Amino acid sequence: MTNTIETEEALLHEIAFSCPLAYMHYLISVYGSVRLPQYDIGIIMKYINGSSLAAALNDKSTIIHNFSIRERLEITLSIAKGLVELYLVYIVHRDFKVENVLLFQSSNGSYISKIANFDLSYQLAIVSATFVKDFGGTVGYDVLEIVRYIFFSFYSLRTFGNQMYFYWYEIGTNSGKVHYAL
Repeated sequence: MTNTIETEEALLHEIAFSCPLAYMHYLISVYGSVRLPQYDIGIIMKYINGSSLAAALNDKSTIIHNFSIRERLEITLSIAKGLVELYLVYIVHRDFKVENVLLFQSSNGSYISKIANFDLSYQLAIVSATFVKDFGGTVGYDVLEIVRYIFFSFYSLRTFGNQMYFYWYEIGTNSGKVHYAL
């Protein structure tokens, strides 16, 4: 029961944390939550009628296969813009993967990506307080992206560049295999 309560508290925290980000264009808008007796807590968010990037990269999918290089680049750039939106408010999406990138068709017919699922996101100002002096170890669970503000711009931009390289490789070559090693 304690684990369920902790999970609910974490979910409510993430919902409250995500609501102020609803104005960001390349993120899925989260508006609030609802507690339903049979289903526990539900998240109220913008509906996206589209697929995940993971589904689009599937060998059987025709979505990515039919895109020109320019369209693939635009999708990659919209992913980059979403990550930049997060970085500008000192947020690292710790569960960032192709399953958490949704594609939808805009009114002009082009596809745009939206980043979703902030279930493990942390605000750097909060988490950096637990960061061990001189990168000497881990308190709780700190990932590589969590660094002091002094190193934020250098390190996160390098990490961001690495992420974008692999996403562009995936979308551009349509290899169907996502590379996570940096």
